[in-house]
Amino acid sequence: MRYEEEPRRTRRYEEDLRRAPLDAFKCKIPPFIGDGDAKSYLEWEMKLDQVLECFNYDDYVKVRKVTYEFSGYALRMYQGLKSVEEYYKNMNVSLMRVNVLESNEAT
Repeated sequence: MRYEEEPRRTRRYEEDLRRAPLDAFKCKIPPFIGDGDAKSYLEWEMKLDQVLECFNYDDYVKVRKVTYEFSGYALRMYQGLKSVEEYYKNMNVSLMRVNVLESNEAT
């Protein structure tokens, strides 16, 4: 049984050695202002791909890191992890709590 554990330890140690030089750099995500220009978005996405390629993050961590850097219009566009229906339900509950009634003209 001890013989089986040693190859895993060696493999993990080798992975740590390969990753060690990259860990010295901090993952700095370029900010995205989101002014609606497609060209600026594509440039930002290419920079982002270059930065994230250096790190071994899973998709969830990538999304969290990238959306943290959103500002301006991009921040308002980002839906987050909830569905539209969940946001709608939360909004209705909040409106009921503060006793806001929606007029028939608005619906």
